[in-house]
Amino acid sequence: MRHWTGSRLLAIILCLASIPLFAACDVPSGGRGRTGIWGIDKFDVAGPERVTVQRVGTCTLFVPPNTGAPRPGMGWGSADSNSGELYDGVLRRVASFGTLVTATSGVNSASGAAISDCIDQLDASRSDSRGEFAAAGHLDGGSGAINASRLNSKVQVTCPVTLDGNFTARSDGRDLKGSADGPALILCGTEDLLVPCEQPGNGDTKFNEALVPVTRIAVNGTSFLDVIDDGDLFAALVTTCVESALGGDADALAALRPGGTAGARDISRVATRNQTP
Repeated sequence: MRHWTGSRLLAIILCLASIPLFAACDVPSGGRGRTGIWGIDKFDVAGPERVTVQRVGTCTLFVPPNTGAPRPGMGWGSADSNSGELYDGVLRRVASFGTLVTATSGVNSASGAAISDCIDQLDASRSDSRGEFAAAGHLDGGSGAINASRLNSKVQVTCPVTLDGNFTARSDGRDLKGSADGPALILCGTEDLLVPCEQPGNGDTKFNEALVPVTRIAVNGTSFLDVIDDGDLFAALVTTCVESALGGDADALAALRPGGTAGARDISRVATRNQTP
């Protein structure tokens, strides 16, 4: 796994600190974004909320201000016991659209127990939590997100990213959570040689095991490494998953429904199951 140096971390922090100042100028409209699908491209820039990052025990929080309005949440499983800050791009993006985010840090995420514990901790500590969460994660944390969906009844939707179901973790696709108003989303990279979606036990297997509405999307030209740091297009897609299921965003839902990504750029191998057109 990649590790941040002090200079690399500083550069990323300075870059991210500038995003809210210019995001309004970069919001895509119509089909002019990276994928050409408004329900995804609208989340390809930072949202309107200011995000605070703080470590609480073995969990790292990425949270918008407490305004008193009920907010959904997301629990994230970090790979290889890494820190949640390693996924700043993905987690800050989700939180900037108003979701309370908590990520495992320094503990193994594979079983789902640590993700579930972080969800419970955040839910209990925030008076604006409405008690409905997504579960997402990377590599062993991706399988952990599926396991957390089984362990914690607060989880309403599962959004694993380049998940590992062979080497470091095990999970059952029948534990995926999703609904007609927000399907589960399995994300893969087309250039992933470590945990390719088509390898038995990984993304395709979970997709075929799913009992709930589910969508599978591969991001073109990416591997498991592209999930860290700025998160590439994975940041927009995880946010799409959360906003569809928990934010009531009709554009996000349309993008994940059958035919919703027809003619899209930068993504491929899109498939849906247990969904009616």
